[in-house]
Amino acid sequence: MAEYRGRARRTSSNMPPYRAVLAVDVERYSRTTSAQQRLLSNTVRDALEQAFADSGLEEVWRTASFPQSTGDGYLVGVPTEYLPRLIHPLLPELQDVLDDMQPALASEDRSLRLRLRAAIGLGPLPDTGGEERGDGIGTAMNETHRVLDSPALKKALADSDPDITFLAAGLTRRAYEDAVLGGYVAVKQRLFQGVMVDLPDKEYRAESYIYVPQPSINPGGPAPEGPGESAVLAGDGPGGPPAPADAAAGAPRTRRRSASGGAAAEVENSVGGDSKNTFQARTVHGDVYNGDTRTSVQHGGIGSIGGDVGTAVAGAQGPVNIGGRQVNGSSDQDPEEEA
Repeated sequence: MAEYRGRARRTSSNMPPYRAVLAVDVERYSRTTSAQQRLLSNTVRDALEQAFADSGLEEVWRTASFPQSTGDGYLVGVPTEYLPRLIHPLLPELQDVLDDMQPALASEDRSLRLRLRAAIGLGPLPDTGGEERGDGIGTAMNETHRVLDSPALKKALADSDPDITFLAAGLTRRAYEDAVLGGYVAVKQRLFQGVMVDLPDKEYRAESYIYVPQPSINPGGPAPEGPGESAVLAGDGPGGPPAPADAAAGAPRTRRRSASGGAAAEVENSVGGDSKNTFQARTVHGDVYNGDTRTSVQHGGIGSIGGDVGTAVAGAQGPVNIGGRQVNGSSDQDPEEEA
């Protein structure tokens, strides 16, 4: 009969410390030459270091966990109490620093432009200060890089004006809930756009929240949607797409470091010239068409139109002001008669 030696006991282990993770990637890095890649890689680190200093986080940068260059980007971990400040003021400051660096890059090569995608995550990650291998490896790091590589974040940057917007950032759900919904970030919730990141090849599907410190519109039009494009979350509350926000909606002020000291021009949702298939615009100058025929705009929601309108207001949501008349849906009414 075998001797009983007692039952084997299962033991729990300590969790590694929580860390907030910031990772950045250079847009279109693989399309640059080897010489340009070396310059861009070094500039990314310099830009981050300057942005941390400008945000009052110089010591946090100096003591950051598992800092490393990824070739086309950079990543650092910081104590979780600094998570809100990674979002603001760091991201707006990084946008400003990249803007300031552009002239120097252009002097090296007129075609050279440094624009970044950034992702911020949160979770338990090993951190031995470099004494052991494997620092920073864990689910939180994986989630951060899934957001960084998401089609929605890439499209957010591609859809912006390359001469105005130099940074687009995405937050994991945990980072968004703890820092933004927790009320610790000095940025309005409506400036974050909730999207679903669906990456079947990585077996990853989760919510993410996109924030662009200096939004703009690409003059060449939006980038085409690729396969696996992340879907915007439904709903009007937190987690859904934000309502249209202009300067009055509380967008954070972006300082421009220039000799003139002027501020960046306000971006408005306006259309100049004839507008085809325009379904939402603040101001339209010119005729309004649906396809190639001047006809009704279904669910237009157009604020005001200057030019020939025809029947462009049928089914519009909200009144349309045309000269002295106010047209609402299929009826029109003079504002004085309404009074």
